[in-house]
Amino acid sequence: MVYRKIFHSKGFMGMLVCAILFANPFPLQNFAYQYDCLPMAMSVFFASVTACYSPKNRVIGVLLSSVLIFLSLLLYQASIVISGCLYLCVIYRRLSKNESIPEIIKDALCLLLSSFIAIASYFLLFVASSSSILKRSEIAGFMRTRENLLFLHEKLHELYSGSGYLFLIIAFSVLLSLVVIAMRRRFLHALLFTVLFLLLAATSIMPSVILDEGFVGPRVLMSIATLLLFSSLVITGRVANITFIFAAGVLVLHSTVMSYAFSGDLRAQLKRYQTLSSLVINETQSKEGMKYEKVYIHCASSISREENVFVRFNQFISWLNPEEAWAIRFFIRNSGEDRIVSDWGDCGEADFSRGDKGNNYYSRYAKDNNLHFIMK
Repeated sequence: MVYRKIFHSKGFMGMLVCAILFANPFPLQNFAYQYDCLPMAMSVFFASVTACYSPKNRVIGVLLSSVLIFLSLLLYQASIVISGCLYLCVIYRRLSKNESIPEIIKDALCLLLSSFIAIASYFLLFVASSSSILKRSEIAGFMRTRENLLFLHEKLHELYSGSGYLFLIIAFSVLLSLVVIAMRRRFLHALLFTVLFLLLAATSIMPSVILDEGFVGPRVLMSIATLLLFSSLVITGRVANITFIFAAGVLVLHSTVMSYAFSGDLRAQLKRYQTLSSLVINETQSKEGMKYEKVYIHCASSISREENVFVRFNQFISWLNPEEAWAIRFFIRNSGEDRIVSDWGDCGEADFSRGDKGNNYYSRYAKDNNLHFIMK
């Protein structure tokens, strides 16, 4: 639907560019969630339909878009940005075909109205009734926004530090597009492309920089891929098409390599977790361990040598799969130890001076009829 609506063709380039929406390093974290990946994919689908499907009856369009955006928000909030980014692509496509500007404005206002209705409904039904969600949705001030931008810049640099030529290829493709447009004396389209491209770039990173909570992971940056899709709309001519296909192909190859490294890191992490879980449960289920009322797991576990190989390959892997203390707690609990105290903290009230027993993975001690494990 996306490339038929935006490209009006079934061509290879349109299919390749639309594949970039998922064949890039950012959605990899979404796909790693065993139970959440399907709702996240459905959320992206609803957001895409909102941007690409427009009934002739605007009232029906507003109602339908409101429902679709609301469903997208229910499943995964970050997907709504994809809808906005794709619609900017649609606007450029319509303007480049000299469609009626008043009609384009009316359709855009209808989508904005649908978004307002959906967001307001979601806020009233869910966010306002939960203090924890309300706190996470607080808008950042100037300094916090600046910190989020610097953090995002650092992480993007880590991702492409060893392959900065990818950015050069994309930049060359965009530059070629603008040159072709200018040579055809379509200066207004060149200006329009530049303005919308900058607006699209700002929109795509919006979830990462405007929230006071700060950046939460690569999964909220899925919409960055729409920059490439948008760039492809103005590429014309055989040479430009070949150049762009080459740029998109390199990005797909880079994503494939990152996917391989990420999956290898996940397998190595699972192996470590299984070993840790087995060791802890052997101790807690022993005759001595059964007398304790609760079991506490403190701090995050250190990554193994095998995992470190993938992290050294690209630091982006450690951002895709951060090591956090809560993860090993839930893993051990799900492996059969119901006395594990589950929480989202890090080391908690661990008494490091008392961890006198253990092994290479952890030290342990008993206190107040509870058993404590401090991960190493």
